[in-house]
Amino acid sequence: MRRLFSAVSLVAVFIAVMALPAVASSPRVAGALPAPHSGQVEAVAKIIGAGTALMTNVGGTTLWWENRHGITLYSDGSAKGTFYCVDLPDSPPGYPGIVWGDVTSWDLEDGLITLHVPSSTIIPWDKAWHWGPHHKFPPGTPVDGGSWRVQIQNFGGAGIGHWTLDVPDGNGGWITVCLEQVTGGKIGLKLLSERGDDDRVRFALEQRGRPFFRAASLYSFVLSDR
Repeated sequence: MRRLFSAVSLVAVFIAVMALPAVASSPRVAGALPAPHSGQVEAVAKIIGAGTALMTNVGGTTLWWENRHGITLYSDGSAKGTFYCVDLPDSPPGYPGIVWGDVTSWDLEDGLITLHVPSSTIIPWDKAWHWGPHHKFPPGTPVDGGSWRVQIQNFGGAGIGHWTLDVPDGNGGWITVCLEQVTGGKIGLKLLSERGDDDRVRFALEQRGRPFFRAASLYSFVLSDR
């Protein structure tokens, strides 16, 4: 995972772009959540979850999670929360390390929920480190991670959940650098009540009986009820 992701190798970008048609037919969720609109601002949904994923475009293992209370989506298109992504040392050169940033807005693009991170931080690190139960960061030097977005193609657990990480292409578009197939844990969508309460919630595209997971070490996880 290199600085600003703009330093991602041309080979990795080429592989990622060539792999895009593989997710083109993924289910849409527009029917479950209205697009951002004007009017009274209300919390309408939360993106929740944590787990592991396989980068299907380049190979390698990813740990990912949101801040413990979820990423809240508001009716006006604003958002609040933080997304974290760790590429482990089994990933190709240029990828290993951790990147994280605050999600400040969201939208629906062709029915897919898209989370926008206007600025972020990266710590490149291609060696193993003790992750620990408190998400201890690697001992590298933090650098500017630039802007990126996370687009969710499918909510669910292992073998079902799918999301991508995209970076600006410099021409007003996006380049997908990570195609992530969930292999452990779950990425979920909580639809909130009109008052933004969590007590009247339904899960979109949820698999019954699968618990959420939180990273406890590089390769092991502990249950965390929500």
